Amino acid sequence: MNAVTRLLLPLLVVSGMASSGCANMFLDGARTVKGFPTQYKARYQAPVCQLAATGQRIAGPPGMTFYLVVDDRGPQLLEMDGRGQGAAIHNSWRDAAADYYFVRVRRQGWLYAFPRDASQQPARYSYSGRGFSVVTRGGITMPVGQPTAVCPLVKL
Repeated sequence: MNAVTRLLLPLLVVSGMASSGCANMFLDGARTVKGFPTQYKARYQAPVCQLAATGQRIAGPPGMTFYLVVDDRGPQLLEMDGRGQGAAIHNSWRDAAADYYFVRVRRQGWLYAFPRDASQQPARYSYSGRGFSVVTRGGITMPVGQPTAVCPLVKL
């Protein structure tokens, strides 16, 4: 399995399982959702990623759009495929530098960082394998370790 496949396969599997409802048992920090949001603060795509180990540029997650929403559940980041299926990430925190959202599926994780400084680009960080772990503080799960890839998020 090549690096691109290892990076994207877990997210595609979760998106595919969302229609059956079984993905929730594998998601940590999110729940499956269906239907595109009607109201959102911003939406993004990640057309290109860079592998941390080699610097190689690869295509970002195909057909995925990311929506920042605030509703009665609070702030969430929605990862949606082209059919309107995906995950609502509720595991989030903020610090002086950015707002963060993190979700994981077994040994894969994705951290989204939205800097407070509007001149800085938001990004999606992918984590996988034995090179990362998680820590939970105050009910919030955060990644520990180095990301395997970084995908700048482009506002639509």
